[in-house]
Amino acid sequence: MPTETKDNQVKISNHFTNTLDYWHTLYDGSTFLSLHMAERKKIVLDLVRANAMGNTLKILDMGCGTGILTRSLLDEKHSVASLDCSKQMLEKLDDSLSESHYDTFLGTFLGNVAGTSFPAEDFDAIICIGVFQYQLNDDDLLREISRILKKGGFCIFTLPNLLRLNYLLDPFYYFRFLARAIKRILPKAMGKDIGTPNALSGEVSDTLPYDKKYFLWQLNDSIEKQGLRIIQIVGFGYGPLTFWSKQIVSDERSLKISSKLNQITSSCAFLKYFSNRWAFVVVKM
Repeated sequence: MPTETKDNQVKISNHFTNTLDYWHTLYDGSTFLSLHMAERKKIVLDLVRANAMGNTLKILDMGCGTGILTRSLLDEKHSVASLDCSKQMLEKLDDSLSESHYDTFLGTFLGNVAGTSFPAEDFDAIICIGVFQYQLNDDDLLREISRILKKGGFCIFTLPNLLRLNYLLDPFYYFRFLARAIKRILPKAMGKDIGTPNALSGEVSDTLPYDKKYFLWQLNDSIEKQGLRIIQIVGFGYGPLTFWSKQIVSDERSLKISSKLNQITSSCAFLKYFSNRWAFVVVKM
């Protein structure tokens, strides 16, 4: 593994280890973000059910964290392996399952999502939620997904949107993108090494390349190159509305707005270009 990739994995592991309790309880809150994350979980599980077509599958929960999705997949009788780069998160998952006695749990695995030790074509399905935005190289992760996924198997992954509605409506983000683009362009023009960029803001991160954002079509060529085909994209979540990065609408009203726009998205596909996140379903050809 290249040194840069190893360093990145250490940064990711340290970041999530240090924020373990936050992520473990995030889905239980009543804030807009908590309910948006719960919505993401529901959408992913619905997509698993639709594509499993009543079958029980061997599934890899890739970047499993503390196992929010692992437990739900086990409840539906799937055989699940859970992979993460944070030892402490995996220990939290093991502790939470210690009294449940799931016969189909295949265990926790510590490692790099873009370079696993699993055999080729080992899984019927892979769930990769909230992972891509922390990786240095999207192609490496897609290549590994394709390698360990059985032919005809499916992968569900999520991406955060660079063109989400609340960014487009808030002038703060236009100024921030411009300022940080200039901050990156000038040192580059002078031949200076400016480190690892944050793909959203253009800033250099000392802890990790945190929370990249994507265009809807950004990974299409890379997906196809790895022998995968997109069969569905679900856009979900809108807001909360902000002005100068400060929330101007209550969580309660923001949730109502988001719910209404989600309903409209089901009949107006164009609107998903501006949702907070997408869930992709790809199959291995």
